[in-house]
Amino acid sequence: MKRQTESTGNRYSFLTNLPSMTYFFELAEEARDACIEQGDVPVFLFMDLSGMKFFNTKFGFSAGDMLLLAFARVLRETFGSEACCHIGADHFAAFTSEDGLEEKLTAFLGRCKGINEGNSLPVHIGIYSSRMGKVPVSTACDRAKLACDHL
Repeated sequence: MKRQTESTGNRYSFLTNLPSMTYFFELAEEARDACIEQGDVPVFLFMDLSGMKFFNTKFGFSAGDMLLLAFARVLRETFGSEACCHIGADHFAAFTSEDGLEEKLTAFLGRCKGINEGNSLPVHIGIYSSRMGKVPVSTACDRAKLACDHL
């Protein structure tokens, strides 16, 4: 069940139509708790398209926006429309369970290579598993970002 947010900000990214970071945190809190109740292990992912500034310089901002839209579509199709978000710029986050994670990420990365007619960018992904401790979603995403930045 989706909760109503008290903020007056938008719930979805204007560019990608994915949930905003704040709204994603609300959705993921509920999904994480449901995942734990089902006996699964929640996992948070932070994603960065590596080289976006160079891509925009070489191909233009509209081509960069098209790449972000294509990436968001693959993200939505892989994790679900409300289990991922566009944090901003070339940063994204997603929530899933640990079960089947490797296969899901392998398929996701394979699809990412083909987006934008193959004119794509490498994707760095940081992972935070709730096995390391149940923390607020914002903290889990921060920790996944730290792992991503370390790549």
